[in-house]
Amino acid sequence: MRRSLMLVLVLAMMLAAAGAFAIVKRPAVAEIARQAADGCGGSWRLALTFEGRDLVEETLGVFGADGQATLHSPAVVPALPGGDTEPFYASDAVGSWSATGADGCTFDAVRLLAAEDGAPLGSVYFRGTLTVDASGVGMGGTFTWDQATGFGKTISSGSGTTAGAAISR
Repeated sequence: MRRSLMLVLVLAMMLAAAGAFAIVKRPAVAEIARQAADGCGGSWRLALTFEGRDLVEETLGVFGADGQATLHSPAVVPALPGGDTEPFYASDAVGSWSATGADGCTFDAVRLLAAEDGAPLGSVYFRGTLTVDASGVGMGGTFTWDQATGFGKTISSGSGTTAGAAISR
């Protein structure tokens, strides 16, 4: 009898804990889904066109519901206009984004640059505005960039355009 009562109490406590967990988690999941549906939330295949550079840079952009933005770029990217002529080894660009309504966002991100031997060359800071088209599967926008040395001195700047297609939203 005592064992049965103990088993019933343990099961009741487990059910109560599971119910409390479900109640607490549901609003958080719903809020994340709502935020991702606004603005640029989701994963995108993007084409970055830098004014003054003939090559288009393809990148994968992830705009998380938590406001984090990551632009996954190729490991080697062409030289930026107005700066070095040699290609760079580049990290992914990491930053943040904010919805500007149901169909757009602004973003900021920074990418580290290195020479072929791994020596640090500085960074590139991106700022941009994107607008999702009416279908929700395409986007376009503009950005500016500043290339800086490892000591923060700006050595070149410019602007460009972005076009993209949704991978998942």
